Amino acid sequence: MAIFESPPLDAGVARYFLRPESAIPGHAVEVLEGGEAAYGAMLAAIEGARREVLLETYIFKSDRAGRRFAAALIERAIAGAAVRVVMDAIGSLGFDDDLAAQMRAAGVAVAEFHPVSPFRRRPGLSFRDHRKLLVVDGEVAFLGGMNIADDYAPASWGGAGWHDVHVGIRGPACLELQHLFAVTWRYVSGARIAHSHDPRPPAGEALVQVLAIDSRRTRRFIHKHYAHALKRARRQILIMASYFIPDRGLRAILRKAVGRGVEVRVLLPQRSDVPIVQHASRATYAPLLRAGVQIHEWMPSMLHAKSIVVDGSWCAIGSYNLDRRSLLYNWELSAAIADSRACQTLQRSFERALGQSQAIDRLAWRKRGLWTRMLQWFAYLFRNWL
Repeated sequence: MAIFESPPLDAGVARYFLRPESAIPGHAVEVLEGGEAAYGAMLAAIEGARREVLLETYIFKSDRAGRRFAAALIERAIAGAAVRVVMDAIGSLGFDDDLAAQMRAAGVAVAEFHPVSPFRRRPGLSFRDHRKLLVVDGEVAFLGGMNIADDYAPASWGGAGWHDVHVGIRGPACLELQHLFAVTWRYVSGARIAHSHDPRPPAGEALVQVLAIDSRRTRRFIHKHYAHALKRARRQILIMASYFIPDRGLRAILRKAVGRGVEVRVLLPQRSDVPIVQHASRATYAPLLRAGVQIHEWMPSMLHAKSIVVDGSWCAIGSYNLDRRSLLYNWELSAAIADSRACQTLQRSFERALGQSQAIDRLAWRKRGLWTRMLQWFAYLFRNWL
C-alpha cells in the first residue's frame, strides 16, 4: 500500500516560493532517477546538439562513463557545435591529460575552476564549483546531484549505481541556466559567450525557479529558499540527502514542523563515501528523533541524491547539500519546482527507497556506545571543513 498521497497542484503553491515573482511558468520537467535515466537523457541531448553544448560539473572522471561523455562531446565539436566544459580542479583531480588533450584538439573548450597551483589567479582552495549543469542549444537543461563518473552509472554500464536524482528542464528557465554558465565561463576563462536573449517559448505548465550560489554574498541564497518552503509545510516533508549536517536553524524548522502535525521523513545513506561526514551527520540525529522526525538510512549503496518534497506540491532538486560546505564555500545550483507530476515521481522514488532502508529507532539510538557518541561529536566539531 502506498504511504503517500499526492494532492493536485493548488492555487496556493506560490506560498512555498520565497520570491514567487521569480518562479517562471511554462516548463516541462522530467525527474530522472538513477544514472541509466539521467545519463541516457543527457547523452541523447548532447548527441542531438546543433549549435552548443555547455557542461559544468564538479567531478569529471576519465573512467568508462567519463570517456563515454568525452566521446559525445568530441563528436559534437567536430560536427561544428560550440562545446564548452568547466570542471572543478579538485573534484576532477586526476582527469587524464591525454583525454583532455584529445578534447581540446577536437575543438572542445575545457577550463578548470580554481586550478590547484601556487600561481593560480585567484585564492581560495576551499571554494569549489559543486554544480552539475548541462545546457544544450539553450533548449534543454539538466541539473541535480550526478557528476560524470562510473559511481553514478548503472550496473549495465559497469558502474556502481549510486542512488541519485537529476531533472531535465525545457522552457524559459533554460535561458537563465545558459546565462549562469556564461558567468562561470567568464570567471574561469576570462572570455565572454554571446547568447541570444530572446525568451524561450513555454514547453509545459510547471513553475521553475533557478536557485544559484556563486559568491560569498549569495552563499545563504538556497538555504533561505529551502527554509522558507519547509516552514510552510502543512502535511509532509520528504528529504533525500547525501551529506546531512543541518545547522541549528534548519533542525529547529524540522522539529517545529513535526510539532504542528507535519510528517517529516529524512532518507540518508547507511554507507557513505565520506565516513567522517556520516559521523558528523549522526551527531544530529538524537534531537531530531526525539522531536518525531523519522530518519531512514538507505542500505544498498551510496545515496547521493539531494532533493526535497513539501506537501506533494513543491520540490527542489540540485547539487546543494544540507551541510556546512554547501552553505559556506561551494558554488551550487538547484531548481525549485511546482509541478504535481514531478513531486509524485519524487514521492514514489522515496517510497521505493524506504523498502531498502533501515529506520533509526529512537530508543535504540539512545543506547549507542560511548565511543560511538564521542566519535560523532568529534566529527561534528569539524563540520565547517567537511
